[in-house]
Amino acid sequence: MQKRKINLFGPSITNFEIDNVSKSLKLDWFQNYNKYQQEFEDYLKNFTKRKYALATPCGTHAIHLALLSAGIKKGDEVIAPNATWIGSVAPIVQVGAKVVFADIDKENWCLSLESIKRAYSKKTKAIIMVNLYGNMPDYDPITLFAKKKKLLLIEDAAESFGSFYKKKPSGNFGDISILSFHSTKTITTGEGGALLCNDKRIYDNAVMFSDHGRSKKGNRLKSEIVAFKYKMSSIQAAMGIAQLKRLKIILRKKENIFKRYEKNFKKCIEIKLIKTSKHSVSNHWLTTIYWPNKKKINVNSLINFLKKKKIETRPFFPPLNQMKAFSNNRNYYRSTITKFSEDIATRSINLPSGLNISNKDIDEICQHIINFFTY
Repeated sequence: MQKRKINLFGPSITNFEIDNVSKSLKLDWFQNYNKYQQEFEDYLKNFTKRKYALATPCGTHAIHLALLSAGIKKGDEVIAPNATWIGSVAPIVQVGAKVVFADIDKENWCLSLESIKRAYSKKTKAIIMVNLYGNMPDYDPITLFAKKKKLLLIEDAAESFGSFYKKKPSGNFGDISILSFHSTKTITTGEGGALLCNDKRIYDNAVMFSDHGRSKKGNRLKSEIVAFKYKMSSIQAAMGIAQLKRLKIILRKKENIFKRYEKNFKKCIEIKLIKTSKHSVSNHWLTTIYWPNKKKINVNSLINFLKKKKIETRPFFPPLNQMKAFSNNRNYYRSTITKFSEDIATRSINLPSGLNISNKDIDEICQHIINFFTY
């Protein structure tokens, strides 16, 4: 019998989600236009304690809308981590601004206040904080710094829905928060995202930019600006509503996955897991291990070793400033010293964390990794 592949990701989809999506397909689409989107947005507002929520086709669109709605433009600089998915920073370039790459903290792997201060200049207009792998940075001093310097603070909570900092939910930090509901995320709508804020001006701008530049007032066939079409479908929203109703179950499963890995790796002191930030509770979106510099383990060798065992893994995010998208276009960015971002990419991997993974799968993965490190 052929061995089943253990995938890196995988959502939890039950008949509850399937039934809710089926109901959305049977509605009178014109009579009930936006019914599910509005309900989904209401759930998001309630959970994150935000005044406004706008569902979008993906998290990257939400970041684009955030920057546009706040007036970030050509000549401005936006500080962002050098270690993240390109979707966190591509919209900065798309609005004509410049990315300033900063380093991540050695403990929680998110931007620290020190790295932000090093990256700051008179041209800085915004900071994009990425809550990497569900971890939360130390938001209090960063928020104070942003207010002092009058900087827009955007929380990229794509990976941290369900995490908390000082009992405050992810999605409630900074001027604007963005979420992602990609199929790899903690809860999913297949694709999808959301913009969250408390500022009516920013929200109204985002609504206009997301709907062909049309205002809610006046003739709906007339556009006030040339804009975009960034709207979530009713089918996606119906899926999201069902997932949100099961959030506690999903988060408990994520926590159990992490704890199982943690228990297994106690057998090998050289294998470390990212620490949860102080005063924080992580959603444990993606379990990640790393090892000391002195341990000469090649990332690709370990990934290929596990691939032969039908275990899917992936390396840590490669530094963005080393990718051709940026290194071949120096006008897109400037970079500060990002030693830890560059270093940790050479000694860490992401492990299978899908919601369909079993304890037996985790035990097998851990044993193979421990064997690789030991022999």
